[in-house]
Amino acid sequence: MSSEPEETFVDLMFDVMNVIQQAVRKKMEEQRFSDAITGPRLRIMWTILKTGQMRMSDIAAAMGVQPRTMTQYIDSLEAAGFVHRGPDPTDRRAVLIKLSEAAIPLVEQTRTIINDLNKEITASIGSEELVKLTNALKKMKESSEKKAVPSSPNEA
Repeated sequence: MSSEPEETFVDLMFDVMNVIQQAVRKKMEEQRFSDAITGPRLRIMWTILKTGQMRMSDIAAAMGVQPRTMTQYIDSLEAAGFVHRGPDPTDRRAVLIKLSEAAIPLVEQTRTIINDLNKEITASIGSEELVKLTNALKKMKESSEKKAVPSSPNEA
């Protein structure tokens, strides 16, 4: 009898996420991306690109981080010239975050890298199997979001 516990689905997901993060980092290094483009910063920029502009509090909620943490990310993106802050015409207290002109092609280029990596990673899976896996992961994501799984131990 083995003393090691059986590898769980979550164990496998962590392993897969780690492999994907390393592959993305490597491809971005090959493309000579700025060190200012980290995974979380890239996710923030993708999130903003979808809507054109967003309140910082909405970005924080979408990413599952505290507003104070989001402020630090936005400060660093602004310092790197990737985002601009502007007034919200509907709420004088709120600030809207918008991608800079320089950031848009960069974000689109990283989307291309991700799409190419997706093809590479899923090449060994048949199309029917991939559809089933994708649907199962979507269900798990929706279920997790409905249960409002805390994003950090402090929020539990």
